[in-house]
Amino acid sequence: MARAEAKKVSRKASKRITSKAATKKASAEKIVPKKPAISDAAVLRATGRSTAEWFKALAAFAKSTGGHEHAPAAAHLHTAHACPEWWSQMVTVLYERERGLRRKHERPDGYSISVSRTVPAPITALYRAWEKGGAWLPTRDFTVRTATRDRSIRITWPDGTSVEVMFYAKGVGKSQVSVQHGKHKSAAAAGRARAMWADALDALRDSLTP
Repeated sequence: MARAEAKKVSRKASKRITSKAATKKASAEKIVPKKPAISDAAVLRATGRSTAEWFKALAAFAKSTGGHEHAPAAAHLHTAHACPEWWSQMVTVLYERERGLRRKHERPDGYSISVSRTVPAPITALYRAWEKGGAWLPTRDFTVRTATRDRSIRITWPDGTSVEVMFYAKGVGKSQVSVQHGKHKSAAAAGRARAMWADALDALRDSLTP
């Protein structure tokens, strides 16, 4: 009887230790900050100023203009502060993320999503399926801006948004298609586009499956 009680107590103690360890690990994971996509050292090396200095300049510009807008802010860094053009864009994006001004999937020209699928067909067959179209394609009422065989197709969608289709060989008899659909005016519109392309590419994959 005593031995059974001892085992029971031991199991309870073990559970408490495990629970405390899990809680401690979860807490540690919560407080570890995510590293920025572009480090402060990289910004300083490329522009001659730290991220904090650029943020201060952007905050002052926003105050003077009555609010923050991406395009004017990035242009201000480039023209008034001699920040390289590409870095003006990147620093402004960092500022927007830091201040909570930029939402998930949001870019300077709107919201953008991407969907990709690997299909059991060579890249030539995959590209040909896009050329011919089919019931899987949401609409044929779009404008092809540029096309490079077996590599890419750039499209203007009926609502004025932009679609970029990229093709990749994935070994013998396999290939991948990636669709990036951008310039959406809202996160909701981008979400609808993601669902649309997920269904479309699933149907395309099924049509190319032997």
